[in-house]
Amino acid sequence: MCWLLSHFSLNLHLQKMRQLIIFFLSLALAACGTYSKALKTKNMPEKYAYAKQYYDAQDYIRAIPLFEELLTHYKGTDSSEMIYYYYCYSNYGSGEFSDASYHFKNFTETFYNSDKIEECYFMYAKCEYKYSQPYYLDQTATQNGIEKLQLFINLFPNSERIPECNQYMDELRAKLQKKAYENAYLYYKIGNYQAAVSALKLLLDDYPDLQNVDEVEFLIVKSSYMLAKNSIERKKEVRYKNVVKEFKNIDTASEYYKEAESYNSKSLKAIDRISNIIIK
Repeated sequence: MCWLLSHFSLNLHLQKMRQLIIFFLSLALAACGTYSKALKTKNMPEKYAYAKQYYDAQDYIRAIPLFEELLTHYKGTDSSEMIYYYYCYSNYGSGEFSDASYHFKNFTETFYNSDKIEECYFMYAKCEYKYSQPYYLDQTATQNGIEKLQLFINLFPNSERIPECNQYMDELRAKLQKKAYENAYLYYKIGNYQAAVSALKLLLDDYPDLQNVDEVEFLIVKSSYMLAKNSIERKKEVRYKNVVKEFKNIDTASEYYKEAESYNSKSLKAIDRISNIIIK
């Protein structure tokens, strides 16, 4: 009896599953049929209604081809502005930030009297921000993002979008800062101390608000010491003196102070030894 009940229950479950699969397949086929009709129709107001329907549903992949056809048909008419506006956002919504950036910029140049100019300039800059790559990759797009966001601030100094621009710029600068730090630290890690000193100093010059400034100043001292220690004799004195000079930048409250002081002390002794050799 129990076996019969279990068998009946399993069959009922499988039947419900089949019904659900048929239901979702029907929806998918209906959707495909609707989209096929939207693509094929020559009735442009109807095609626009379909495009807007997909746009509102955030189905940007389907909306884009429809808006592209509408742009061609309505080119030079009053309707083209709003169609292009939706087309720009469709590219943005689909994650095509490079294409969206181009089209938002083109919108500002094509419809320069539009009441959407500020918004589209902002979106142009935001797309550049979105297109920025992770810090360990090429940062050309990050630099472009900062430039475009600054351009927006210059063009619309009273915009309510300024705080958002500043936030994006801070994020992009932090990415560049991390890239610069990692590059400088790599020189230190592989033992190219001369390049490390130059890169670490440049890091401090470019990013005075650096969070880990104590660490960077310590790495300059240590790299300077290692450079001096591994130098040929005629360059050692000058380079040990550079260690002493760089040590003066170390904050006494820094967690690195004690270790940095040891490199300073060793450098002073080395300078004294070299001076005695010269005197003799």
